[in-house]
Amino acid sequence: MNKPCLVLLLLGFAFSPTFANSDSRPDSSGYKTLITADLLPFYYNFFDAKIQYRLGAGYSRNNHAAWFIAHYTDFGIYDKYTFTKYYNLFNENNGLYYVENKVFIAGIHYVPSFNFYLIRTKPGSINSIFSGIAMDFSLYHKQHTHFNSSTGLETESHYRQFRVGAGVQMGSRYRLSKRFFTEMRMSFFTNVMNYRNDDESTPIRSLHALWTRNDYKLWLTANICVGYVID
Repeated sequence: MNKPCLVLLLLGFAFSPTFANSDSRPDSSGYKTLITADLLPFYYNFFDAKIQYRLGAGYSRNNHAAWFIAHYTDFGIYDKYTFTKYYNLFNENNGLYYVENKVFIAGIHYVPSFNFYLIRTKPGSINSIFSGIAMDFSLYHKQHTHFNSSTGLETESHYRQFRVGAGVQMGSRYRLSKRFFTEMRMSFFTNVMNYRNDDESTPIRSLHALWTRNDYKLWLTANICVGYVID
């Protein structure tokens, strides 16, 4: 499934009103601490064309009946590939040679957020729709290895990028059992600052995003999580 279709599917599930009558079972009313595991990184690890090894997890604390604070992190290997281009296929004088480029990108995202409940099926219920403000702090390390077979020379470059984004998010929670629930979120960020150790290098787009604008200054993220109520 491509990313635009995945976005539409997420929107349909996250903000569907079908959970409104699902509170007939016992609930963990008055819950305070929640942890979540994001399923989307696993989807990308196994089904995306890029080589990725990522994990996503979250923690939230219900500080008040009307709002809560959440923390989310996504980290791991975001991209790893080798691109080889051949030259002089039919030129016997210089002979065939190739140029090989290897790219490896690892990083971490930390996303704190402050959220208000818009809809709750009853006081203290997990089943809810919420909205809030969020920040996206990301740190990437990119390693680029360049090899030219005609000269036998290999060069290695390292790039580091620290980006801060700010934006809004909207999500929903749906209770599966007394302790387990699902959480889905969509977040939209705009670039606040972007520091690179090499100003001439191309910025690294937000690799956890479903969509990024061509100038890398706007991006959209999604999370599909399974959660557990600690207390």
